[in-house]
Amino acid sequence: MAFTTDETGAVSASLDGTLRLWDASTGDEVRRLEGADPAYWGVSVSPDGREATGVTLLGSIRLWDLADGMTNRRREAPETHDLPATFTPDGRLLMPTHSGRGLCIGISSPPTCCWRAVSTG
Repeated sequence: MAFTTDETGAVSASLDGTLRLWDASTGDEVRRLEGADPAYWGVSVSPDGREATGVTLLGSIRLWDLADGMTNRRREAPETHDLPATFTPDGRLLMPTHSGRGLCIGISSPPTCCWRAVSTG
């Protein structure tokens, strides 16, 4: 689960293939974010609070617009299925991790998928 940057909402990942946006003060479901992937394991919210990511059990990352609930980008990220991805502070890169390894995934628009190996320790 990840809170929105204004702390009014929270986003959760689900094994039913959805992410859900919740009202943090009431606990009510605000929006269900649906994708074509079967299950999501991890979730994060962008620094500007406008997008959420879901990391799938199959090793891909999907991004949603929290305002309209539309999924707008998807990246394959092999071997990243066990931990959520983290946005860089400027929101331009995602860092999914797996078993001590890391990848930076470019998510700029228009999408340019730039993969760079980075050291995590």
